[in-house]
Amino acid sequence: MADENEGGPDRTHAAQAVRALRSGTNPVWARDKTGSQQLATIAAAMSPNTNYTPHSIYTQLRTKLFFHGLFETQADAILDRVVQKNEAMRGRWNDPAGGYPEPKMGDLWLTTKTEALAWIVENAPHHWARGTLTDAPPAIPTAPDFLRKPWPIPTERGPR
Repeated sequence: MADENEGGPDRTHAAQAVRALRSGTNPVWARDKTGSQQLATIAAAMSPNTNYTPHSIYTQLRTKLFFHGLFETQADAILDRVVQKNEAMRGRWNDPAGGYPEPKMGDLWLTTKTEALAWIVENAPHHWARGTLTDAPPAIPTAPDFLRKPWPIPTERGPR
């Protein structure tokens, strides 16, 4: 087994981030970093997709999917569907993400989230990432009818 410190401190933190994500814990150092620093740290630990450059639009969306609880292979399967469906971005997925305005990246992220939810429904309906990709709060079960009825209010008072 390779030494965890071989890759330097960033690689060690990235490995810790991946272990924390997979175990469901949130280490203190991850809470102190901004979202982009967390994504960069986690991206360093992910196995790269060699078809795309490290700072491409595809890689940024793949990292966000990974950050939301999907594995690399699942993120690739989802993004393959997005790439095939999005005619306007054909041939541009390898462009640097920093070259596009934030609203465009936000639009691509919403499209990717929608496709990810569709993929989850088709392939893994009980996937834990489903809740991280939706903006709606989880459904709260309603109380049975007998608990929703008001309690009877006594009309007469007892002795004082």
